[in-house]
Amino acid sequence: MKGKMNLNVILFMGTLLVFFLLNIFHSDDEVVTNLENRSLAQKPPFTWKSLFSGQYVQDYEHYFSDQFIFRHSFISYGKTLNGLRGFSGEDEVTLVVTNGNNMHESLDSEVIPVFSSTGSETTEVRGHIVSTDVGVQTIEEINDINMGGNLVGINSGNNLQVNSESIADADENSQVNFGTNADQIQGELDGELENEIETGEELDKNAIHEVEEAGEEKEAGNEVSNNDNEQHTEEESQLQGSYLVVGNQAVFVYYYNPSAAEQYANALNAFSARVGNDVNIYNLVVPTAIQYLNNEKYRKMAPSQAKAIEYVNQNLNEHIQSIYAYERLEQHKNEYIYFRTDHHWTALGAYYAYTAFIEQIGKSPVPLEQYEESDNGTFLGSTYNATLNGNLENDPDKLIYYKPNLEYTYRLSYGGDLITMALYHPNQWGYRFFLAGDPSWATIQTEQEGESILIIKDSYANAMVPFLIPHYKAIYIVDGRHYTGNVYELMKENDINNVLFLNSSTVTSHPGYTRVLEEKLELQ
Repeated sequence: MKGKMNLNVILFMGTLLVFFLLNIFHSDDEVVTNLENRSLAQKPPFTWKSLFSGQYVQDYEHYFSDQFIFRHSFISYGKTLNGLRGFSGEDEVTLVVTNGNNMHESLDSEVIPVFSSTGSETTEVRGHIVSTDVGVQTIEEINDINMGGNLVGINSGNNLQVNSESIADADENSQVNFGTNADQIQGELDGELENEIETGEELDKNAIHEVEEAGEEKEAGNEVSNNDNEQHTEEESQLQGSYLVVGNQAVFVYYYNPSAAEQYANALNAFSARVGNDVNIYNLVVPTAIQYLNNEKYRKMAPSQAKAIEYVNQNLNEHIQSIYAYERLEQHKNEYIYFRTDHHWTALGAYYAYTAFIEQIGKSPVPLEQYEESDNGTFLGSTYNATLNGNLENDPDKLIYYKPNLEYTYRLSYGGDLITMALYHPNQWGYRFFLAGDPSWATIQTEQEGESILIIKDSYANAMVPFLIPHYKAIYIVDGRHYTGNVYELMKENDINNVLFLNSSTVTSHPGYTRVLEEKLELQ
């Protein structure tokens, strides 16, 4: 018996030693993981200051986690095991709570595609990349379902299989409350999520940024409620990083934070006051896919985004015109308006939002049949990368787009000079096909006469911008997360008197993106 214990100890210690040595001598660090569609942490530079502050140890832990030997293999094995767990019924639902997913890169940790004058693509890394673990490698079943609507037993960092019938047995009018303390995650979010994207000073790309600190007091008398009943608590808001997989679709679980929604409205009001009444300002907030999920009992796991958006609109001053795109999307919710494996909307969904915008400003939209519909193949997007769900893998999204029938020139900048680029870039993967990703700023010059428009946006705008080409002489596109210029000088130099704020509903969940806007637009 003693010999067997000694053998177990030797095997255990030997395994640790082998992996320790492999990681020590493994020097071929990856920059980007295609499997997870995100940047990987790089070895942090050593300084005495960072060591004594604790930052160096924290960054090195992130680096070690991201560059662990055979990491992708372990993730793939976890995905395979995940497919063997849970319930195999037609209505099976998977809830994935990630811990530290930086699928939506932060401002200073993004991988930037750099294009040559011929349009060929290279890759460089801006800044020091620090990321955290993607918590989808372990599996744990839910231990308890509270039939009063509380779903408990969820730990951050776990991939969890949920019996859909158990959730369905909960009160249909109850908000499903996740008892978790999932950590903040970084993209749109489309996008984005689109977005993780994570933050405050640094934020995520597709609209997923930071959560408010637990315990922060909510606004009294808020008009928006969860499923007509109650508001999200701060604890519920910390579900950031949760994905719901229903059949062949994965959606980010939206949560609502009234203080974040009000802060976004206040930022737009401050911008309006800064530029004056001679500038037409429009606000279009795009709901995420869970708002239109074709399954009512699971759609109720998140509060109404329409009401959250309306709360933003109610707090805007009279000089800002609200665009009710969510109503138009509701009319077409049974169509392919959102990707199933990505957090962004499709070009078709963006088209319907475009029609709402153009009609509200008194113009006529171009009928969809007048565009040339094209197919750029299939892809697996951000929500697949976050969940690694087999149902999604077996049924990838189609990338359909609509070519404008007008002459135009598209130029973009990732921090340097503007270069001419294809509006739909064939070398870009997935949703980054639109506008060649998320440049810091870009312009579209057309042969139209008339006005120009500035779009201040996150990645959700990328699929909608091309539809605006027939209506403006010039379109200026600024991504507030990356733009380093002066927006007011840009408006003055190019005689811009129309501004459209086009962002996803994550601005009503957390204030990270808004804080960046406040800083970049000098609204503080």
